[in-house]
Amino acid sequence: MRTGHSVRRGDLLLGCSLLALELVGGVQSIALTAVIPTAVADLGATRWYGAVVAAPPAATFLTLPAGAALVARLRLDRLFWALTLASVAGSALCAAARTPATLVAGRVVVGLAGGALASVSLSAVSLALPDRFRRLVLAGYSVVWVGAALVGPAYTAVVAGAWGWRWAFVAHLPLLVVARGVAARRLRSTPRGAPGGRYRPGAAALLATGVAALALAASSASGVTSPARPLVVGAAAATTVLVAAARLLPPGVLLPRPGRPALLAVLGLVTAAYFGAQAVLPVTLHVLAGAGVTSVAVVTAAGGFGWALAGVWCGARPADGAAYVARCAAGALLVAGGTASTAVTATGRAPDLLVVTTVGWAAAGAGTGMLYLDTLRRALDTAGVDGAPTPADAATAASTVEAVATALATSASAGIAGSALSAGSSGRGAVVVLLLACAVLALLAALASRRVG
Repeated sequence: MRTGHSVRRGDLLLGCSLLALELVGGVQSIALTAVIPTAVADLGATRWYGAVVAAPPAATFLTLPAGAALVARLRLDRLFWALTLASVAGSALCAAARTPATLVAGRVVVGLAGGALASVSLSAVSLALPDRFRRLVLAGYSVVWVGAALVGPAYTAVVAGAWGWRWAFVAHLPLLVVARGVAARRLRSTPRGAPGGRYRPGAAALLATGVAALALAASSASGVTSPARPLVVGAAAATTVLVAAARLLPPGVLLPRPGRPALLAVLGLVTAAYFGAQAVLPVTLHVLAGAGVTSVAVVTAAGGFGWALAGVWCGARPADGAAYVARCAAGALLVAGGTASTAVTATGRAPDLLVVTTVGWAAAGAGTGMLYLDTLRRALDTAGVDGAPTPADAATAASTVEAVATALATSASAGIAGSALSAGSSGRGAVVVLLLACAVLALLAALASRRVG
């Protein structure tokens, strides 16, 4: 990790390229969240919604925990190029899909590349940028999400609405390649990271298998004569994921011990709450409210916009100690209340479902932003102490916690929602329960924050 406050021209170029990548990724996230319900419906496979959504996080586990080991052994610029080519290939496969299985396969390739890129990108921020500028770049991620939230719906309307959902998977690739190329060039002279924690491929494979099994069990929950079978398989899969995660994460995260483990637990709980609900909303809006791609993109972008604005505000006012706990409590209440209010999408008992859902989801995003940035900042700032011997290990731990939480929540939520709604409006009750469960996860994040110290 570079210390000091001097910022070179190369630092500025690297920081700007990383922010550009975040902007492209944010716009693309909004677009794909909006078009996947349409894509699976067009392929005649709404029941596959959960598998399509869960495929990237499941694949992520095979590569994300290897981030610290890759950074220690390979040049960052070569890593960036190799992983970029893999993500381009996966996106192209998705765009060309003629069956749901091909779409899932493309999403798996994207997830394999994205898993390593998540920890490699955070490692680049930690290793290549001086302390103060690194914090500015992390805060800048929130700023660019404001732009992504504003541009995302329009981009989705033009690309998916006018050209078709397939273009949503590939239209961003030229910008992605250019931004990654700039970042790779600036990272050419960056020294490799110090040897970090040992990569455990067995635990990583167990994580991927568990998430895939959870998604399949959830997706089949409403289509079998014996509902007990998918419940048993799902419970076993979730247990498998948690056991494997315990081998990859710093000790004490799953039952948060005071200090850094509790900090990582907060990060996991808030991301599980937000992305679990986000996995439910698009297919619910599409099936129950008859919303089109653009309307779904607007709702999705509202959450990102709220997250970004709160992140900008919190980035300028970092909180520690009691102030951090108070901010987490306020943010958790916003997430819980906003997520619970989006349940009207399933009940159909509001005068304007899209307005209520958009406002509620924006509030949930704002609450997430209040918790997320300070928590991530503190997680990265612990590099070198208390179980995080290198910046790469700190980045990998934070990325892995987020990935585990997001995968568990999205696999279960998307699978159950897609399965329940494949038969139409009879799945309303399942959607309401899922959204309320995500609200509870946010409240648990507030409780965990009290143990951070």
